[in-house]
Amino acid sequence: MAVGGGAVLDAVGYAAATAHRGVRLIRVPTTVLAQNDSGVGVKNGVNAFAKKNFLGTFAPPSAVLNDAEFLTTLSDRDWRSGISEAIKVALLKDPAFFAFLEDHAAALAARDIRRLRADPAPPESGRRRTPAGGCSRSPSLPDDARMESLERH
Repeated sequence: MAVGGGAVLDAVGYAAATAHRGVRLIRVPTTVLAQNDSGVGVKNGVNAFAKKNFLGTFAPPSAVLNDAEFLTTLSDRDWRSGISEAIKVALLKDPAFFAFLEDHAAALAARDIRRLRADPAPPESGRRRTPAGGCSRSPSLPDDARMESLERH
């Protein structure tokens, strides 16, 4: 089980994927960015030889436990960094999610996690995420492929 932000989840994910040709891993992301990116994705990358993400694997976690209450412990700087990343991704890839962020700008600014969780991202949003609640499932692999991968472990 790995508990932490993106760097921790990537490092432990890489170790889990390479140890004994893969061991089960449960991720518990604790930052806004990790709950929407590294915590739910299948890529694990670590820096090596002065290169970013030089070593890496593709391995889905066995489970992801997203708890928005972890976000209440973040500094304002870390909260804004995560929300900024969510806005960037929404602008580039997901107009419905961007509209959700616009509609909930006051709640995001106030860090009102309860209000954000009560009103999830719209179904037409391809990411099915809220910036304070993570993903409902990993969007990176179809369910069948994910289950097949997990059954091998």
